[in-house]
Amino acid sequence: MEASEVMQAATAPRGVSHAESALVRALAGTLIVIPLLPRIGIWLGAAAMLGTLGFAWHRRMRAATHLSLYFGLFLALALLRLPLSQLTFGLALLGYGCVVHQVGWLGGVPSWIGRGKLRAVDVWTAVGFTVVAGVCLWVWYVTLRPNLDDLLAAFVPDVSLGVLLAGAVVCACINAAVEEAAYRGVLYESVQPAFPGWQLALYVQAAAFGTMHIQGFPRGTVGVILATIYGLMMGWLRLRSGGFLLPWLAHTVTDLVIALILILLVRQA
Repeated sequence: MEASEVMQAATAPRGVSHAESALVRALAGTLIVIPLLPRIGIWLGAAAMLGTLGFAWHRRMRAATHLSLYFGLFLALALLRLPLSQLTFGLALLGYGCVVHQVGWLGGVPSWIGRGKLRAVDVWTAVGFTVVAGVCLWVWYVTLRPNLDDLLAAFVPDVSLGVLLAGAVVCACINAAVEEAAYRGVLYESVQPAFPGWQLALYVQAAAFGTMHIQGFPRGTVGVILATIYGLMMGWLRLRSGGFLLPWLAHTVTDLVIALILILLVRQA
């Protein structure tokens, strides 16, 4: 199968009603806005997602149910103030996966879980994206010198360099997996049927990924812009390869760059 055929298969529209399409678009917009609001926004978002879940489940709206189920769980867990965002993403993914596996009309194993194809042109594209992302992250940090004390406290304990580097590899692999599953997996697959073509859904998942980084690395307005562009890059890799593996590998390397900046630059500042 050629790359164009893979993308066509990955973005093939699945029919949804006008009502479900409008509902999915509203939920997607909510996910973009929530990170930009005070903490009350998380409460409102969780209530909106879980309330929508009951309605979508009753009406057998598959796309809306997938979207509200995962992100309803994620926002509800976020209210518990778990120490690591990866834990919140991971627990939400575990709960979501258990429900989808048990409920037949939700479609079983999602298509985005597949390995996909590792064509040479796509692999080199991923390498190029990773290099560009790494350079942009370094320039962002050395230029703006943002306050990253919260990330240091959460992810860079006072232990030996060897332990820090080993932990960085593990955290990068996990963080990349759960974020790719959330945004290029659940979110993209849920919103794509609600939009004509595939481009708008690609932009929507990237925007949600971007605003989620308002307090991440990178952060602030510039960080949101950079993370949104990166979300577009990873979404493109997901569609080109037709699977999860290539964007996960690229995302893991980028997260390792972030970890190295935190360990070698921020910690020593």
